[in-house]
Amino acid sequence: MLIPNSYIHERYLVVRTIEHTVYEALDMSTRAQVVLKLLAGGGQPAAWPQIEHEAAVLRTLHHPALPTILDILRQDDDAIIVSEYVPGEHLAAAQGAPLSLTQLTPYASQVLGALEYLHQQVPPIFHRGIKPQNIRLTPDGTVKLVDLAPARPTTGAIPARPASSGLGSSLQFMPPEQVQGGALDARSDLYSLAATLYYLSTGTLPALAGKRINAQQRNQPDPLRPAQELNPQLPAQWSDALAQALALEPARRPANADALRQLPGLSSAQPGTEQQVPTLVALPQPAAAQPQPTTLLVPGSSSALRPRWLLPAIISAIGVVLLLVVLVLILLRERNSNTPPVVVQNATAALPQPAATAVTAPTVATSATQEQVDSALPTTGAAVVTAVPRQPKVDAIEPAAARLGVQAITLTMRGSNLDEILAARLVSEAGPPIQVAVLPITAEQASLTIPPLSISLNGEIEYRLEVNGSTANAPAVALRDFIERKPVNGIRPEYSYTNRVATDQTGPYTAMRTEANTQSPPLGVLRNGDEIEILRDDVPGWYYVRISHSTDAAQVPLVGWIERWLIDNQNVPPRSTAVPTPETLVFVGKVYSTPTDSAVQCGTTFASSIYGSVEDERGRGIANARLRITSADGKNVFNRSTGRGGVFSVPGLGCTSWVVRLLSVPNTPNGIRANTVVVRNLNGGQFTAAEVRFKLQP
Repeated sequence: MLIPNSYIHERYLVVRTIEHTVYEALDMSTRAQVVLKLLAGGGQPAAWPQIEHEAAVLRTLHHPALPTILDILRQDDDAIIVSEYVPGEHLAAAQGAPLSLTQLTPYASQVLGALEYLHQQVPPIFHRGIKPQNIRLTPDGTVKLVDLAPARPTTGAIPARPASSGLGSSLQFMPPEQVQGGALDARSDLYSLAATLYYLSTGTLPALAGKRINAQQRNQPDPLRPAQELNPQLPAQWSDALAQALALEPARRPANADALRQLPGLSSAQPGTEQQVPTLVALPQPAAAQPQPTTLLVPGSSSALRPRWLLPAIISAIGVVLLLVVLVLILLRERNSNTPPVVVQNATAALPQPAATAVTAPTVATSATQEQVDSALPTTGAAVVTAVPRQPKVDAIEPAAARLGVQAITLTMRGSNLDEILAARLVSEAGPPIQVAVLPITAEQASLTIPPLSISLNGEIEYRLEVNGSTANAPAVALRDFIERKPVNGIRPEYSYTNRVATDQTGPYTAMRTEANTQSPPLGVLRNGDEIEILRDDVPGWYYVRISHSTDAAQVPLVGWIERWLIDNQNVPPRSTAVPTPETLVFVGKVYSTPTDSAVQCGTTFASSIYGSVEDERGRGIANARLRITSADGKNVFNRSTGRGGVFSVPGLGCTSWVVRLLSVPNTPNGIRANTVVVRNLNGGQFTAAEVRFKLQP
């Protein structure tokens, strides 16, 4: 498999997995999106001649409903096919199922045109993978049949690849001969297309070919239900045409794409705007192979077999290049005879020079580094004539700050001689170096692409640009892993009615959560004036934040979820105007006394305790009330019930903050409402305690 954020052949940056062994990537040389298809084991020596030959054939294909094959790469024992990226979604995802025939027949027409084009190649090319996921609807309303790749020899039944779109496995759309590992022909692709149209027009997956064969052998009814039975709005002719194309025996299916198009019900899918199928010349076969139908599916840069016109064209091109080289040498000699030689530093100017001769050394490319220039100069001889490389100068990088996420980001550089940049990276004393890609636009402007990083910046780090091994005299770039920083503004005592804000000796506070759910365990404590860094804002009503500054240093850099209104002080939940019924009891909890010694430091013995009571409005204890005491990090939880006199006690607590909640009180069918109480700075190891009481409001 290919790993996102990795480079393939130092050119293609893997962005994400599209499906199974198909990946979206960025061609860093052109900034174009491409698709990489991994053929696992395709790089084995015995398989490469066939793959290269078939890839060469695929690269000659040109049809509006087929993506362009761009390249073939070899990586270890695998082959990687590079093809054009097709934007949009597959048909079922883009339109929903079932589709009307008005929508479906133009798509079917375009796919039939592509199959007709493939099947008329010499030898014929079979797709072998037609399914809804491989028919993509582009933004301009046309479709493309994707996932072409060179076929590899297989033995036995073909295992199904898992689907990523909830449309079943690939076996769902395979003809029986392909499932059983038999020989394929054009009718195999037509079966897969008919199975795809069956699903798109009924919204129901077709019965597996293996299941249908088993039923046939047992003289049972075919489990493939007629399309019209599943969708009564379909014409009977459409249903019958699909049934014929889905016949288990290839001989009973339409012989070719044109024959399928002529079936009643599919006749409306006549070719409209498709291009005419060009007449193709058969390519020569590999020397040791017999001409056989080629089951292909994606591209490559093959050196195996090429068209007959290629060799004369190469010879002509070489002749033109040699002629240009001779003309350039004549012009250089003429210029050198009239222009005094330029002596490059580090040359042998200190050596005795011959009186009447000058040695002209080969010119060093202007894009070389100074070390490459020095190493190219002769160690003996007279003055050396060469071109001095221009040094790139970076004046500005825009924007000056950026967030690194799951996608590569591109910045703009401005300066001079930027087309002389050979290598660049970002360096910082606070973080690891980052390799970047530079694409010159002009000598004064270039784009700088930073790939997604697997490391965590843990905040914001300033990086400086290093060009051709030297630090550029350009402003630093601030890279961060958060969206933005914000002060906390919504934790106010007047919002205590929301049950999100409580108050202790320090003032109002709230708790962050382990999940974007008010019922999830609490994490840390936030107060007004604290500063957070927003890591995620894709969940409505919630921020995923990291505390960057707090009045309690122990809370930094805690990470958790918090409701947005508590940060922004906007869209605050309104105060309820409903009057609680007498059956809904409201309790107020307070830390009434904290007999702790402030001079005592935390110890190693967990001997502190929290005790207290639950009382009615007259101060009488309520037995069997349930409470929960949770540590601030959510790792330690104690459930208690009040005993006789309404009292409770939790001994053996350590030096941390604890959250006390009143969960229920007996004989309250409509429940209770009670605030939470936080006990802070509870000392450990010195037998200290804190008292928490919940009292019913009159």
